[in-house]
Amino acid sequence: ALKADQGDNDYKLESPSIGFQIGGVADIAISSHFSVQPNLLFNYRSGQFNLGEGADFTQMSVDIPINALYRHNGFFIGAGPNISYALSGKAKPFDDAEEDMEFYEGIEDEDAPIKRFEIGVNALMGYQFPSGFGISANFTRGLNNLVNDDDQAEVMKFNFKQFGLTFSYMFNAKKK
Repeated sequence: ALKADQGDNDYKLESPSIGFQIGGVADIAISSHFSVQPNLLFNYRSGQFNLGEGADFTQMSVDIPINALYRHNGFFIGAGPNISYALSGKAKPFDDAEEDMEFYEGIEDEDAPIKRFEIGVNALMGYQFPSGFGISANFTRGLNNLVNDDDQAEVMKFNFKQFGLTFSYMFNAKKK
């Protein structure tokens, strides 16, 4: 999501899109109802900016959510911190005459326009079948402003928010 305010005007730009994530998770049982799940996920996001002429953007990152879960009869709910490191990101303007903009590479002596490192929070809920298959929904929200220029960061805030639906398989799941 991108938020900007100029004077008395507030702008909120969001662009729902479909991406994907793939990765692994460990489920570390603390008791019969509580566990900790560290994840290592490769994440692909895309969307649109509608400021100015507008642009499509893509971003790839490595995310590490660490969730504390409560479980009961296959159902689970949990939350925890999320650490994200961007591998690449690009904006392709709608106007083909304009050049693509790399998020994480500066031009000449300038800093990159967007910071690579994001700290956020994650919440999820779902169901784990006895066979090991599972389904869950999660919401991840970045907390820090990723705009790298201090002057622009005062009037513009950029961070990622994402809702996800996950299909999973847990190896060594308890069979009932």
